[in-house]
Amino acid sequence: MSPDRYAKRAAKGLLARTKQGRRRKRSPNLGNAAVSKIVAVLGNWSGKLTWELLLARVYKELGATYTRQSLAGHDSIALAFRKRKRIEPEDGGDFPESPELKAALAKIVSLEVEVERLNAVVSGYKEERVRWIYNASIRNLTEPQLNQEIPAVDRRQTRRADDKARRS
Repeated sequence: MSPDRYAKRAAKGLLARTKQGRRRKRSPNLGNAAVSKIVAVLGNWSGKLTWELLLARVYKELGATYTRQSLAGHDSIALAFRKRKRIEPEDGGDFPESPELKAALAKIVSLEVEVERLNAVVSGYKEERVRWIYNASIRNLTEPQLNQEIPAVDRRQTRRADDKARRS
């Protein structure tokens, strides 16, 4: 389906209904695998990039219809989209014709997106640690108490007294 046709059908609400007028099942929620595929699509993107074109490509790749808001709601997709838009040529021309340059550019973008995503995760861990330290300090927990070993779990099967009596 061409991007123009996709946009027209989406505007008319035709993507949500079948030919018989019944509501079609909604697309599955965006999971980690789908988000990774969409980020990979953005990493390999060449030419002009718009949300409509991305939605059309996602429909072609995943066979599912999503909105711009649902895609932009995922940080890694939004970040990859912004990165790709930033490196889009200003004069409206295409990227270099060399396949090696295209591959290197796609790899650079995908690695930058991954670095920014991991930096956000590390930042979240740091905030969580500060919260834990605060909560531990107001409960008067000391560092040795926090560093105690976790007790080992006894995984032997337990038998009740009435089980022993039945077996005898």
